[in-house]
Amino acid sequence: MQVQLKIRTLRPREAADDDSVGTQLVAAVQSAVRKGGAPTVALTVRDERIDLFRTVEIDNAYMPVDVFLAGLSRSEAPGGGLHCVGVMGTFTRRDRPGVRQVMVFLEWEDCRWWLWRGLLDAEGALLEDTESVLRAVDGDTKPMRIGGWWSLGRRRGMQGRLDAHSRQTVH
Repeated sequence: MQVQLKIRTLRPREAADDDSVGTQLVAAVQSAVRKGGAPTVALTVRDERIDLFRTVEIDNAYMPVDVFLAGLSRSEAPGGGLHCVGVMGTFTRRDRPGVRQVMVFLEWEDCRWWLWRGLLDAEGALLEDTESVLRAVDGDTKPMRIGGWWSLGRRRGMQGRLDAHSRQTVH
């Protein structure tokens, strides 16, 4: 299946370790919330950059986001080796309908994961006292229904390829 999406790139990739990458993305989400909203995106972290893919565009292509991320986990692309895949932006909590949260979730090939999340108030502002970070390396329990993209890609024998035809850089 071929899907054409606009790729937005965060430049430069500032961070090297898990926490630094997560913190860089948290800052981007917090900034977007202050400006009026953080759209939900799938993402890849590569050697030189972080690529963002709007989930609304993935949905419009009739592809489940988890399948898209599984394909990305098995992809090769210009811009260096793939370090992790993930999602970030605004989500509605499944366990509490109507409650919105912002989140950054990253997953590495070795099944490490990193999660930051915080609740939004009725006006869409971040409630700072609700922010938390969970990490696999700390022995935290991974939230259900998120991640597992590398395993899914391996189980299904997926192969992905990204072409840089429509790239937009976001600073």
